[in-house]
Amino acid sequence: MSIDASSNLAFAGGAIGLMDLPNSGLGYAYFIAKGTLSGNSPPTFQWAKRSPSSAGSAQGMAFDSSGHVVIAGWLIGTVDFGGVSATGPATGSAFVAQYNK
Repeated sequence: MSIDASSNLAFAGGAIGLMDLPNSGLGYAYFIAKGTLSGNSPPTFQWAKRSPSSAGSAQGMAFDSSGHVVIAGWLIGTVDFGGVSATGPATGSAFVAQYNK
């Protein structure tokens, strides 16, 4: 979980099975979600995304200076990050990805 200076909240997690998120499918995957904090109220939901493949994990996250969510993790096989593909070996490979929305 990460909170920036503008009270944006982002968090990541993992799931096995079907998730009710865009790009959903079966298998182990990570997800990220972003919301806005305001006083003592619950966070206001902005967006959520599931990893584009079923073989990966988000291990860390932060906001960059422009307010984008940046995650680091690992992947196995080929993953399409919305037009940019990365291929890792069967033993896994690290990645860093930026999400705007």
